Amino acid sequence: MPELPEVETVKRILTPILVNKTIKNVEILYPKMILSPLDEFAKVLKDKTFLDIKRKGKYLLFYLSDDYVLISHLRMEGKYIELYGNESKSAHARVIFTLNDGKRISYDDTRCFGIMKLIKAKDLESEKMIAKLGQEPFDIKDISLLKEKLNTNIPIKVSIMDQTIISGLGNIYADEVLFRCKLNPLTPSKYLDDKQIQSIVDKAVIVLNKAIKLGGSTVKSYHAARGVDGKFQNELLVYGKKGSTCPVCNYQLKKITVGGRGTTYCPRCQKPSYNKKVVGIVGKIASGKTTALNYFKELGYDVISSDDIVNSLYSEPEVIQKLKRRFVQAIKDDVVDKHVLKEIILADEKKKIYLESVIHPLVEAKLLDFINSSKTEFVFIEVPLLFTSHMDYMCDYIIGIDISNEKQIENLKKRHVEDIKNYLELNKNNGFDENIDKMDFITSSNITIEELKLELKEIIEKILKQKR
Repeated sequence: MPELPEVETVKRILTPILVNKTIKNVEILYPKMILSPLDEFAKVLKDKTFLDIKRKGKYLLFYLSDDYVLISHLRMEGKYIELYGNESKSAHARVIFTLNDGKRISYDDTRCFGIMKLIKAKDLESEKMIAKLGQEPFDIKDISLLKEKLNTNIPIKVSIMDQTIISGLGNIYADEVLFRCKLNPLTPSKYLDDKQIQSIVDKAVIVLNKAIKLGGSTVKSYHAARGVDGKFQNELLVYGKKGSTCPVCNYQLKKITVGGRGTTYCPRCQKPSYNKKVVGIVGKIASGKTTALNYFKELGYDVISSDDIVNSLYSEPEVIQKLKRRFVQAIKDDVVDKHVLKEIILADEKKKIYLESVIHPLVEAKLLDFINSSKTEFVFIEVPLLFTSHMDYMCDYIIGIDISNEKQIENLKKRHVEDIKNYLELNKNNGFDENIDKMDFITSSNITIEELKLELKEIIEKILKQKR
Protein backbone atom coordinates (compact mmCIF):
# COMPACT_ATOMS: atom_id res chain seq x y z
CA MET A 1 0.00 0.00 0.00
CA PRO A 2 -0.77 2.45 -1.48
CA GLU A 3 -1.34 1.27 -5.05
CA LEU A 4 -2.42 3.10 -8.20
CA PRO A 5 -6.02 3.83 -7.09
CA GLU A 6 -4.88 5.18 -3.73
CA VAL A 7 -2.23 7.39 -5.36
CA GLU A 8 -4.82 8.63 -7.87
CA THR A 9 -7.11 9.45 -4.94
CA VAL A 10 -4.31 11.41 -3.24
CA LYS A 11 -3.71 13.30 -6.49
CA ARG A 12 -7.37 14.26 -6.75
CA ILE A 13 -7.50 15.37 -3.10
CA LEU A 14 -4.38 17.51 -3.40
CA THR A 15 -5.13 19.14 -6.75
CA PRO A 16 -7.68 21.77 -5.52
CA ILE A 17 -5.55 22.43 -2.42
CA LEU A 18 -2.19 22.94 -4.15
CA VAL A 19 -2.66 24.00 -7.76
CA ASN A 20 -2.00 27.73 -8.26
CA LYS A 21 -0.60 27.98 -4.73
CA THR A 22 2.99 29.08 -4.07
CA ILE A 23 5.41 27.45 -1.65
CA LYS A 24 6.66 29.96 0.93
CA ASN A 25 8.61 27.57 3.15
CA VAL A 26 9.79 23.94 3.24
CA GLU A 27 10.65 22.24 6.53
CA ILE A 28 12.60 19.00 6.11
CA LEU A 29 12.23 16.78 9.18
CA TYR A 30 13.58 13.54 7.73
CA PRO A 31 16.45 14.29 5.33
CA LYS A 32 17.02 10.66 4.34
CA MET A 33 13.85 10.58 2.20
CA ILE A 34 15.05 13.48 0.02
CA LEU A 35 16.96 12.16 -2.99
CA SER A 36 18.01 15.63 -4.20
CA PRO A 37 20.89 17.63 -2.69
CA LEU A 38 19.48 18.93 0.61
CA ASP A 39 21.02 22.39 0.33
CA GLU A 40 19.17 22.88 -2.99
CA PHE A 41 15.87 21.13 -2.28
CA ALA A 42 14.22 23.65 0.05
CA LYS A 43 15.94 26.60 -1.59
CA VAL A 44 14.71 25.74 -5.11
CA LEU A 45 11.17 24.89 -3.94
CA LYS A 46 10.74 28.25 -2.17
CA ASP A 47 8.52 30.60 -4.23
CA LYS A 48 7.68 27.87 -6.75
CA THR A 49 4.01 27.60 -7.74
CA PHE A 50 2.14 24.32 -8.18
CA LEU A 51 0.89 24.28 -11.78
CA ASP A 52 -0.47 20.74 -12.00
CA ILE A 53 -0.39 17.33 -10.32
CA LYS A 54 -0.11 14.17 -12.39
CA ARG A 55 0.45 10.51 -11.64
CA LYS A 56 2.56 7.87 -13.35
CA GLY A 57 2.12 4.40 -11.95
CA LYS A 58 2.43 4.84 -8.19
CA TYR A 59 4.40 8.10 -8.46
CA LEU A 60 2.94 11.57 -7.83
CA LEU A 61 4.35 14.24 -10.13
CA PHE A 62 4.01 17.84 -8.89
CA TYR A 63 4.59 20.21 -11.81
CA LEU A 64 6.02 23.54 -10.61
CA SER A 65 6.85 26.91 -12.08
CA ASP A 66 10.25 27.42 -13.72
CA ASP A 67 9.94 23.93 -15.29
CA TYR A 68 10.54 21.88 -12.17
CA VAL A 69 8.87 18.60 -11.21
CA LEU A 70 8.74 17.21 -7.68
CA ILE A 71 8.58 13.40 -7.77
CA SER A 72 6.96 11.76 -4.75
CA HIS A 73 6.51 8.07 -3.99
CA LEU A 74 4.40 7.22 -0.94
CA ARG A 75 5.74 3.66 -0.61
CA MET A 76 4.04 1.83 2.28
CA GLU A 77 2.54 4.49 4.55
CA GLY A 78 3.09 7.94 3.05
CA LYS A 79 0.25 10.48 3.03
CA TYR A 80 -0.26 14.23 2.68
CA ILE A 81 -2.19 15.92 5.48
CA GLU A 82 -3.44 19.50 5.72
CA LEU A 83 -2.68 21.01 9.12
CA TYR A 84 -5.54 23.21 10.25
CA GLY A 85 -4.94 26.55 11.98
CA ASN A 86 -2.29 26.25 14.66
CA GLU A 87 -2.48 22.46 14.68
CA SER A 88 0.80 20.86 15.65
CA LYS A 89 2.57 18.51 13.30
CA SER A 90 2.33 14.80 14.09
CA ALA A 91 5.19 12.62 15.29
CA HIS A 92 5.30 11.13 11.79
CA ALA A 93 5.68 14.40 9.88
CA ARG A 94 8.66 14.24 7.49
CA VAL A 95 8.30 17.32 5.26
CA ILE A 96 6.03 20.35 5.77
CA PHE A 97 5.12 22.77 2.98
CA THR A 98 3.78 26.20 3.91
CA LEU A 99 1.77 27.88 1.14
CA ASN A 100 1.14 31.53 0.32
CA ASP A 101 -2.47 31.24 1.51
CA GLY A 102 -1.29 30.19 4.97
CA LYS A 103 -2.12 26.51 4.58
CA ARG A 104 0.40 23.92 5.75
CA ILE A 105 0.65 20.54 4.05
CA SER A 106 2.50 17.85 5.98
CA TYR A 107 3.92 14.74 4.37
CA ASP A 108 3.57 12.06 7.06
CA ASP A 109 5.20 8.66 6.80
CA THR A 110 5.09 6.22 9.71
CA ARG A 111 7.71 3.88 8.27
CA CYS A 112 9.85 6.48 6.49
CA PHE A 113 9.97 4.53 3.22
CA GLY A 114 8.66 7.32 0.99
CA ILE A 115 10.94 9.41 -1.23
CA MET A 116 10.98 12.87 -2.86
CA LYS A 117 13.17 14.14 -5.66
CA LEU A 118 13.21 17.51 -7.40
CA ILE A 119 14.26 17.57 -11.07
CA LYS A 120 13.86 19.73 -14.16
CA ALA A 121 10.81 18.84 -16.27
CA LYS A 122 12.99 18.16 -19.32
CA ASP A 123 14.74 15.38 -17.39
CA LEU A 124 11.56 13.60 -16.26
CA GLU A 125 11.35 10.99 -19.01
CA SER A 126 15.02 10.08 -18.60
CA GLU A 127 14.80 9.94 -14.79
CA LYS A 128 15.65 6.33 -13.96
CA MET A 129 12.76 5.65 -11.58
CA ILE A 130 10.28 6.97 -14.15
CA ALA A 131 11.89 5.70 -17.34
CA LYS A 132 11.88 2.08 -16.17
CA LEU A 133 8.11 2.00 -15.56
CA GLY A 134 6.01 -0.27 -17.74
CA GLN A 135 2.75 0.87 -19.28
CA GLU A 136 -0.31 1.24 -17.10
CA PRO A 137 -3.14 -1.17 -18.02
CA PHE A 138 -5.16 1.81 -19.33
CA ASP A 139 -2.46 2.51 -21.93
CA ILE A 140 -1.86 -1.01 -23.23
CA LYS A 141 -3.45 -1.21 -26.68
CA ASP A 142 -1.17 -3.90 -28.09
CA ILE A 143 -0.13 -6.81 -25.84
CA SER A 144 2.87 -7.83 -27.95
CA LEU A 145 5.39 -5.94 -25.80
CA LEU A 146 3.75 -7.20 -22.62
CA LYS A 147 3.83 -10.75 -23.94
CA GLU A 148 7.55 -10.39 -24.61
CA LYS A 149 8.15 -9.21 -21.04
CA LEU A 150 6.13 -12.13 -19.68
CA ASN A 151 8.29 -14.73 -21.43
CA THR A 152 9.74 -15.95 -18.14
CA ASN A 153 9.31 -18.71 -15.58
CA ILE A 154 8.51 -16.14 -12.89
CA PRO A 155 5.01 -16.65 -11.38
CA ILE A 156 2.42 -14.40 -12.99
CA LYS A 157 1.56 -12.82 -9.61
CA VAL A 158 5.17 -11.61 -9.30
CA SER A 159 5.29 -10.45 -12.92
CA ILE A 160 2.21 -8.23 -12.83
CA MET A 161 3.46 -6.61 -9.62
CA ASP A 162 6.77 -5.79 -11.33
CA GLN A 163 6.39 -2.08 -12.13
CA THR A 164 8.74 -2.42 -15.10
CA ILE A 165 6.29 -4.87 -16.70
CA ILE A 166 2.93 -3.34 -15.75
CA SER A 167 2.78 -0.10 -13.85
CA GLY A 168 0.31 0.41 -11.01
CA LEU A 169 -0.60 -3.04 -9.70
CA GLY A 170 0.37 -3.99 -6.16
CA ASN A 171 -0.53 -6.89 -3.91
CA ILE A 172 -4.22 -6.11 -3.40
CA TYR A 173 -5.15 -5.50 -7.00
CA ALA A 174 -2.93 -8.28 -8.36
CA ASP A 175 -4.93 -10.80 -6.29
CA GLU A 176 -8.20 -9.29 -7.46
CA VAL A 177 -7.21 -9.23 -11.13
CA LEU A 178 -5.91 -12.82 -11.20
CA PHE A 179 -9.07 -14.07 -9.49
CA ARG A 180 -11.23 -12.40 -12.11
CA CYS A 181 -9.01 -13.89 -14.84
CA LYS A 182 -9.22 -17.36 -13.23
CA LEU A 183 -5.43 -17.57 -13.28
CA ASN A 184 -3.43 -19.37 -10.64
CA PRO A 185 -0.93 -16.90 -9.12
CA LEU A 186 1.89 -19.48 -9.36
CA THR A 187 1.46 -20.02 -13.11
CA PRO A 188 4.79 -19.39 -14.89
CA SER A 189 4.27 -16.18 -16.87
CA LYS A 190 5.48 -17.69 -20.14
CA TYR A 191 2.64 -20.24 -20.11
CA LEU A 192 -0.01 -17.56 -20.65
CA ASP A 193 -1.54 -17.32 -24.11
CA ASP A 194 -2.66 -14.12 -25.84
CA LYS A 195 -6.21 -14.45 -24.58
CA GLN A 196 -5.09 -14.77 -20.96
CA ILE A 197 -2.68 -11.82 -21.25
CA GLN A 198 -5.42 -9.66 -22.77
CA SER A 199 -7.71 -10.76 -19.95
CA ILE A 200 -5.20 -9.51 -17.37
CA VAL A 201 -5.11 -6.11 -19.07
CA ASP A 202 -8.91 -5.90 -19.41
CA LYS A 203 -9.62 -7.02 -15.83
CA ALA A 204 -6.93 -4.70 -14.48
CA VAL A 205 -8.62 -1.74 -16.17
CA ILE A 206 -12.00 -2.72 -14.74
CA VAL A 207 -10.66 -3.29 -11.21
CA LEU A 208 -8.53 -0.14 -11.14
CA ASN A 209 -11.27 2.08 -12.54
CA LYS A 210 -13.74 0.83 -9.96
CA ALA A 211 -11.19 1.25 -7.17
CA ILE A 212 -10.43 4.81 -8.31
CA LYS A 213 -14.15 5.60 -8.39
CA LEU A 214 -14.46 4.36 -4.80
CA GLY A 215 -11.39 6.19 -3.55
CA GLY A 216 -9.11 3.17 -3.34
CA SER A 217 -8.96 0.65 -0.52
CA THR A 218 -8.60 1.45 3.15
CA VAL A 219 -6.94 -1.61 4.64
CA LYS A 220 -4.86 -1.98 7.78
CA SER A 221 -3.38 1.42 8.61
CA TYR A 222 -3.50 3.16 5.25
CA HIS A 223 -5.77 6.13 4.49
CA ALA A 224 -5.28 8.37 1.45
CA ALA A 225 -5.64 11.44 3.67
CA ARG A 226 -6.97 12.36 7.08
CA GLY A 227 -10.62 11.41 7.32
CA VAL A 228 -10.59 9.87 3.85
CA ASP A 229 -11.60 6.21 3.72
CA GLY A 230 -11.58 4.34 0.44
CA LYS A 231 -14.56 2.10 -0.21
CA PHE A 232 -13.10 -0.50 -2.58
CA GLN A 233 -12.18 -2.78 0.31
CA ASN A 234 -15.91 -3.52 0.47
CA GLU A 235 -15.69 -4.81 -3.12
CA LEU A 236 -12.68 -7.11 -2.63
CA LEU A 237 -13.44 -10.67 -3.72
CA VAL A 238 -10.38 -12.52 -2.44
CA TYR A 239 -7.68 -10.27 -0.98
CA GLY A 240 -7.48 -10.65 2.80
CA LYS A 241 -10.25 -13.26 2.84
CA LYS A 242 -8.30 -16.40 3.67
CA GLY A 243 -10.65 -19.08 5.02
CA SER A 244 -13.76 -17.41 3.57
CA THR A 245 -15.66 -19.08 0.76
CA CYS A 246 -15.15 -18.18 -2.87
CA PRO A 247 -17.89 -15.81 -4.11
CA VAL A 248 -18.14 -17.86 -7.32
CA CYS A 249 -17.90 -21.54 -6.36
CA ASN A 250 -18.09 -21.51 -2.52
CA TYR A 251 -14.74 -23.33 -2.22
CA GLN A 252 -12.54 -22.26 0.67
CA LEU A 253 -10.14 -19.46 -0.28
CA LYS A 254 -6.50 -20.19 0.39
CA LYS A 255 -3.52 -18.00 1.29
CA ILE A 256 -0.02 -18.78 0.13
CA THR A 257 3.20 -16.80 -0.30
CA VAL A 258 4.22 -15.82 -3.82
CA GLY A 259 7.35 -13.78 -4.32
CA GLY A 260 7.42 -13.01 -0.61
CA ARG A 261 3.90 -11.56 -0.62
CA GLY A 262 0.78 -13.02 0.95
CA THR A 263 -1.52 -14.18 -1.85
CA THR A 264 -5.17 -15.18 -1.52
CA TYR A 265 -6.88 -17.12 -4.28
CA CYS A 266 -9.51 -19.79 -4.99
CA PRO A 267 -7.85 -23.18 -5.62
CA ARG A 268 -10.84 -24.32 -7.66
CA CYS A 269 -11.57 -21.24 -9.80
CA GLN A 270 -7.85 -20.55 -10.24
CA LYS A 271 -6.82 -24.12 -10.81
CA PRO A 272 -3.25 -24.61 -12.07
CA SER A 273 -2.86 -25.46 -15.73
CA TYR A 274 -0.99 -28.75 -16.07
CA ASN A 275 -1.48 -29.62 -19.77
CA LYS A 276 -2.63 -33.00 -18.51
CA LYS A 277 -5.61 -34.47 -16.71
CA VAL A 278 -5.41 -35.21 -13.01
CA VAL A 279 -7.58 -37.99 -11.62
CA GLY A 280 -8.07 -38.23 -7.88
CA ILE A 281 -8.77 -41.53 -6.15
CA VAL A 282 -10.56 -41.36 -2.82
CA GLY A 283 -12.13 -43.92 -0.53
CA LYS A 284 -12.45 -45.13 3.03
CA ILE A 285 -9.88 -47.18 4.92
CA ALA A 286 -9.02 -50.50 3.17
CA SER A 287 -11.41 -49.76 0.30
CA GLY A 288 -9.09 -50.71 -2.55
CA LYS A 289 -7.51 -47.36 -3.39
CA THR A 290 -4.05 -48.89 -3.66
CA THR A 291 -5.39 -51.63 -5.94
CA ALA A 292 -6.85 -48.96 -8.23
CA LEU A 293 -3.63 -46.94 -8.17
CA ASN A 294 -1.54 -49.98 -9.06
CA TYR A 295 -3.90 -50.82 -11.91
CA PHE A 296 -3.44 -47.41 -13.47
CA LYS A 297 0.30 -47.75 -12.99
CA GLU A 298 0.17 -51.04 -14.91
CA LEU A 299 -1.50 -49.13 -17.75
CA GLY A 300 1.57 -46.89 -17.95
CA TYR A 301 0.28 -43.78 -16.19
CA ASP A 302 2.11 -41.80 -13.54
CA VAL A 303 0.63 -42.44 -10.11
CA ILE A 304 1.36 -41.27 -6.58
CA SER A 305 0.00 -42.14 -3.14
CA SER A 306 -0.34 -39.45 -0.49
CA ASP A 307 0.07 -42.19 2.14
CA ASP A 308 3.54 -42.89 0.73
CA ILE A 309 4.29 -39.16 0.84
CA VAL A 310 3.21 -38.96 4.49
CA ASN A 311 5.35 -41.96 5.42
CA SER A 312 8.38 -40.33 3.81
CA LEU A 313 7.65 -37.02 5.59
CA TYR A 314 7.73 -38.78 8.96
CA SER A 315 11.40 -39.50 8.35
CA GLU A 316 12.36 -35.92 7.51
CA PRO A 317 14.25 -34.14 10.35
CA GLU A 318 12.35 -30.84 9.97
CA VAL A 319 8.98 -32.61 10.22
CA ILE A 320 10.12 -34.68 13.20
CA GLN A 321 11.18 -31.52 15.04
CA LYS A 322 7.76 -29.95 14.47
CA LEU A 323 5.97 -33.09 15.65
CA LYS A 324 8.06 -33.25 18.83
CA ARG A 325 6.27 -30.12 20.04
CA ARG A 326 2.98 -31.97 20.43
CA PHE A 327 3.72 -35.68 20.01
CA VAL A 328 6.81 -36.33 22.09
CA GLN A 329 5.43 -39.66 23.30
CA ALA A 330 5.10 -40.84 19.68
CA ILE A 331 8.75 -40.14 18.85
CA LYS A 332 11.69 -42.12 20.13
CA ASP A 333 15.26 -41.68 18.88
CA ASP A 334 13.86 -39.42 16.13
CA VAL A 335 11.65 -42.21 14.82
CA VAL A 336 7.89 -41.63 14.59
CA ASP A 337 5.72 -44.44 15.94
CA LYS A 338 2.73 -44.12 13.61
CA HIS A 339 0.61 -46.45 15.74
CA VAL A 340 1.02 -44.23 18.81
CA LEU A 341 0.54 -41.12 16.68
CA LYS A 342 -2.77 -42.48 15.39
CA GLU A 343 -4.02 -43.19 18.90
CA ILE A 344 -3.15 -39.64 19.99
CA ILE A 345 -5.01 -37.91 17.18
CA LEU A 346 -8.05 -40.15 17.66
CA ALA A 347 -8.20 -39.08 21.28
CA ASP A 348 -7.33 -35.38 20.89
CA GLU A 349 -8.98 -33.28 18.18
CA LYS A 350 -6.68 -30.30 18.73
CA LYS A 351 -3.59 -32.43 18.20
CA LYS A 352 -5.16 -33.93 15.09
CA ILE A 353 -5.68 -30.42 13.70
CA TYR A 354 -2.08 -29.52 14.51
CA LEU A 355 -0.77 -32.64 12.77
CA GLU A 356 -2.80 -31.81 9.67
CA SER A 357 -1.52 -28.22 9.69
CA VAL A 358 2.02 -29.58 9.52
CA ILE A 359 1.53 -32.46 7.10
CA HIS A 360 -1.17 -31.36 4.64
CA PRO A 361 0.69 -28.38 3.11
CA LEU A 362 3.77 -30.56 2.60
CA VAL A 363 1.72 -33.31 0.96
CA GLU A 364 0.02 -30.74 -1.25
CA ALA A 365 3.34 -29.28 -2.38
CA LYS A 366 4.75 -32.71 -3.23
CA LEU A 367 1.61 -33.67 -5.14
CA LEU A 368 1.79 -30.46 -7.18
CA ASP A 369 5.47 -31.05 -7.94
CA PHE A 370 4.70 -34.61 -9.04
CA ILE A 371 1.84 -33.47 -11.27
CA ASN A 372 3.93 -30.73 -12.85
CA SER A 373 6.80 -33.09 -13.60
CA SER A 374 4.62 -35.91 -14.95
CA LYS A 375 4.95 -36.76 -18.64
CA THR A 376 1.83 -38.90 -19.03
CA GLU A 377 -1.53 -37.81 -20.41
CA PHE A 378 -3.25 -38.71 -17.14
CA VAL A 379 -1.88 -38.49 -13.61
CA PHE A 380 -3.52 -40.46 -10.81
CA ILE A 381 -3.26 -39.23 -7.22
CA GLU A 382 -4.54 -41.26 -4.29
CA VAL A 383 -5.58 -38.97 -1.43
CA PRO A 384 -7.80 -40.45 1.31
CA LEU A 385 -8.47 -36.99 2.80
CA LEU A 386 -8.95 -35.35 -0.59
CA PHE A 387 -11.95 -33.29 0.52
CA THR A 388 -11.20 -32.55 4.15
CA SER A 389 -7.69 -31.40 3.20
CA HIS A 390 -9.16 -29.21 0.43
CA MET A 391 -6.98 -30.75 -2.26
CA ASP A 392 -9.81 -31.76 -4.59
CA TYR A 393 -9.15 -28.57 -6.58
CA MET A 394 -6.19 -30.34 -8.22
CA CYS A 395 -8.41 -32.94 -9.86
CA ASP A 396 -10.12 -32.84 -13.23
CA TYR A 397 -11.91 -36.06 -12.30
CA ILE A 398 -12.48 -37.85 -9.01
CA ILE A 399 -13.03 -41.59 -8.66
CA GLY A 400 -14.64 -42.67 -5.42
CA ILE A 401 -14.21 -46.28 -4.28
CA ASP A 402 -17.03 -47.31 -2.01
CA ILE A 403 -16.99 -50.30 0.32
CA SER A 404 -19.25 -51.93 2.86
CA ASN A 405 -18.34 -52.02 6.54
CA GLU A 406 -18.14 -55.81 6.43
CA LYS A 407 -15.74 -55.79 3.49
CA GLN A 408 -13.57 -53.18 5.22
CA ILE A 409 -13.24 -55.39 8.30
CA GLU A 410 -12.43 -58.36 6.10
CA ASN A 411 -9.69 -56.43 4.28
CA LEU A 412 -8.22 -55.11 7.55
CA LYS A 413 -8.05 -58.63 8.94
CA LYS A 414 -6.20 -59.74 5.82
CA ARG A 415 -3.66 -57.00 6.59
CA HIS A 416 -3.33 -58.42 10.11
CA VAL A 417 -4.55 -55.16 11.65
CA GLU A 418 -5.22 -55.64 15.36
CA ASP A 419 -6.92 -52.35 16.31
CA ILE A 420 -9.61 -52.53 13.63
CA LYS A 421 -11.97 -50.36 15.66
CA ASN A 422 -9.50 -47.46 15.69
CA TYR A 423 -8.88 -47.79 11.99
CA LEU A 424 -12.60 -47.61 11.28
CA GLU A 425 -12.77 -44.48 13.43
CA LEU A 426 -10.58 -42.78 10.83
CA ASN A 427 -13.45 -43.08 8.35
CA LYS A 428 -15.19 -40.28 10.23
CA ASN A 429 -12.52 -37.84 9.10
CA ASN A 430 -12.17 -38.59 5.40
CA GLY A 431 -15.41 -36.90 4.25
CA PHE A 432 -16.22 -39.66 1.76
CA ASP A 433 -19.94 -39.99 2.45
CA GLU A 434 -20.47 -36.23 2.71
CA ASN A 435 -18.83 -35.55 -0.66
CA ILE A 436 -20.18 -38.31 -2.87
CA ASP A 437 -21.96 -35.72 -5.03
CA LYS A 438 -18.56 -34.21 -5.91
CA MET A 439 -17.23 -37.47 -7.35
CA ASP A 440 -17.37 -38.00 -11.10
CA PHE A 441 -17.30 -41.78 -10.87
CA ILE A 442 -18.10 -44.19 -8.07
CA THR A 443 -17.10 -47.81 -8.08
CA SER A 444 -17.28 -50.48 -5.41
CA SER A 445 -14.66 -52.84 -4.08
CA ASN A 446 -17.32 -55.23 -2.78
CA ILE A 447 -16.37 -57.29 -5.81
CA THR A 448 -13.36 -59.26 -7.02
CA ILE A 449 -10.18 -57.48 -7.98
CA GLU A 450 -10.69 -58.44 -11.62
CA GLU A 451 -14.21 -56.99 -11.60
CA LEU A 452 -12.90 -53.80 -10.00
CA LYS A 453 -10.26 -53.48 -12.72
CA LEU A 454 -12.93 -53.86 -15.40
CA GLU A 455 -14.93 -51.03 -13.83
CA LEU A 456 -11.82 -48.85 -13.68
CA LYS A 457 -11.10 -49.62 -17.33
CA GLU A 458 -14.61 -48.48 -18.26
CA ILE A 459 -14.07 -45.25 -16.31
CA ILE A 460 -10.87 -44.49 -18.22
CA GLU A 461 -12.67 -45.13 -21.51
CA LYS A 462 -15.42 -42.69 -20.48
CA ILE A 463 -12.85 -40.04 -19.56
CA LEU A 464 -11.08 -40.48 -22.89
CA LYS A 465 -14.38 -40.02 -24.75
CA GLN A 466 -15.12 -36.85 -22.77
CA LYS A 467 -11.62 -35.55 -23.53
CA ARG A 468 -12.19 -36.02 -27.26
